[in-house]
Amino acid sequence: MEWLNIESVIAIGTSVLGLLVPIAMFLYDRRVPRRKLIGYRVQMDSPIGDGSSNPRLGDFDVPNMADASLVLLRIENDGSQSVADNDYTSSEVHGLTAEFTGRTVQAVSVTQPSGIEHLNSHFTGANGFEHIGSTVTIPRVPLNPGDHFKLLVLLSGGPAEGEVKLIGGLRDGKVHRNSAPKPDEKQRMFSPMARLLSAAWVTRATLRAPMRGC
Repeated sequence: MEWLNIESVIAIGTSVLGLLVPIAMFLYDRRVPRRKLIGYRVQMDSPIGDGSSNPRLGDFDVPNMADASLVLLRIENDGSQSVADNDYTSSEVHGLTAEFTGRTVQAVSVTQPSGIEHLNSHFTGANGFEHIGSTVTIPRVPLNPGDHFKLLVLLSGGPAEGEVKLIGGLRDGKVHRNSAPKPDEKQRMFSPMARLLSAAWVTRATLRAPMRGC
């Protein structure tokens, strides 16, 4: 059995792996439902008041600005499925609620990346976009995978870096706190399963290639 050597075993193993991986991926996609996800994270929470009864002058020269702070809240579809307006499970007109515990919302503004300006029409009072006390209610904004928007919120009455949470639910999904991807994660273009399959085929091709001088 001269053919049964280490190279043959590796070649057979990688061939079998190359056949099993796509089958496993197909079964995984069929049996494991993909969940709809709305992720959020605080990208900035900075004090702008001077901590006394006198507010700072300039652009923030407005009433009730003692212990003021600015929060930039990013809200995004970080799942693999689109989120439609009827996917939000809230019984109210709005879909989500941002809560800033211990602070009072004075003003809020929406910022969006280029390419999804058509979503501007959703941010109206009629669609539930308003702030009351420590909360901002957010309309049922439809988001494709990767779409996001940000809320720039002016707060008073409490220290910066307080608790911020996004409340709401999605049909066949969830709202969750996420984190910014690390630099090495941003460069990944393929899933671990796809990289494993690619490695298997490269190994198989390498072992089958004729060696010069042999």
